[in-house]
Amino acid sequence: MERASRPLKHWSTNKRKKSVESDNVEWKRILAPCFSTPNFKKMEIWLQKEYEENDVLPPTSLIFNVFNLTRYNEVKVVIIGQDPYHDHNQVS
Repeated sequence: MERASRPLKHWSTNKRKKSVESDNVEWKRILAPCFSTPNFKKMEIWLQKEYEENDVLPPTSLIFNVFNLTRYNEVKVVIIGQDPYHDHNQVS
């Protein structure tokens, strides 16, 4: 079976930050402090291992895509829960 995405080790910190910066400076300003926290770094290491050993969705290129599609000042409500992706070809 083909992997859903490439491992995070190929997705450098600069690329991650660039994906947040690419269209929306507001999100960059808001999220930049989060990317340097110890908890975020731990999560990134764990997630890299998951991508290397399992099929994980969405692909790493889409993890922060929401910040390119949504302006911060347009967000009214955030619903946090389990993502709906449970198989290939279901990630938008």
